[in-house]
Amino acid sequence: MLANAHSYFLSRRIAFSVLFASEPAVYRSSGYREMANRTRFLDHDGGWKESLYCGGMVAELTRKRWQERDLDLRGPTV
Repeated sequence: MLANAHSYFLSRRIAFSVLFASEPAVYRSSGYREMANRTRFLDHDGGWKESLYCGGMVAELTRKRWQERDLDLRGPTV
């Protein structure tokens, strides 16, 4: 499933895949690694929140390197 998602992202020229995992070890074999980005998101109560989630992970799908800076999701969580 992740391979299909990564192929789709690459077809759309998206260089990274980000996910929030409860068990990070599951995703390492698919190229993910832990990230240390503070994340800004629109919570279910309608308020903007910031969090440093310990299970945040990123996969670099191209040669472009991920930068450890604030991540703004710019929309609601799902």
